[in-house]
Amino acid sequence: MSVVAEYNTAVLRAPARTCVDGLTTKEGNPKVDVSGAIAEHAFTMETVRSLGINVHCIPADDAYPDCVFIEDPVFFLDGKAFMPQLGHPTRRGERKAVREFVEKQFPKLNIIEMTGEGFMDGGDICFIGGPKKEILCGVSRRTNEEGVRQLQAAFPDWTVTPIPIPKPTEGGLLHLITMTSRCGNNLLAIGQSEAEKVLRKTLEDKAVSDLDFFTVPDDWASNCIYINGKVLHCGKEEYPESYKAYQERFGDNAIALTNKEFDKIDGSLTCRVRLFNYQ
Repeated sequence: MSVVAEYNTAVLRAPARTCVDGLTTKEGNPKVDVSGAIAEHAFTMETVRSLGINVHCIPADDAYPDCVFIEDPVFFLDGKAFMPQLGHPTRRGERKAVREFVEKQFPKLNIIEMTGEGFMDGGDICFIGGPKKEILCGVSRRTNEEGVRQLQAAFPDWTVTPIPIPKPTEGGLLHLITMTSRCGNNLLAIGQSEAEKVLRKTLEDKAVSDLDFFTVPDDWASNCIYINGKVLHCGKEEYPESYKAYQERFGDNAIALTNKEFDKIDGSLTCRVRLFNYQ
């Protein structure tokens, strides 16, 4: 069955040399190897480009160690660029350069900036689409209910469903899309831990879409990038059992990436790629 192309454009941002100082919940991890991180990111960029996507890259800013995670400061849909106020105060300055880049490269887009008391990381936005036109939005340490309300106001033709995610003390990870991500039409990859089971039950209870789930052995491996029928997923070195599960489920449509260095600072695969359709 042929797959309708949802995306033709991707925005990425180059890793800062200071990414070794990126925010992390994984205390005690080895430091990021900057050369390795740059190589991983270059491979991701070329892989996305090889799928026929027009790739744009924003230059790095060493003042913002986490700036490579472009998923957080912008979300594109329906000719709009929604720019949240990021959940961690040290990252909020990233938005200025992202806005300037988007205004220059994509002048047809309507830019909407979050204001007031709302805050959000784009990593809490899980686009579902489908006949119900649904967007799942995590309520987490980095995204509050006012942020979700402003996302809904920005996209009134869509159903934005708030999804509370388990707290870190309950085994929850940083963002909704860290714990579950789209890998097909109404299909979500999800882990096997107790926290992931709680999240799955929440999704089954609250989502208006008829969701199916693809279970992987490792929670951190449940993050993948879905591009026009292809599933870009975790590498064999980092998560060998989950790598095997993706390969067996998606076959020729499964493409492995490496995320070893960014994993050290809570970076998932989707964190570094923001996809959309630009006409």
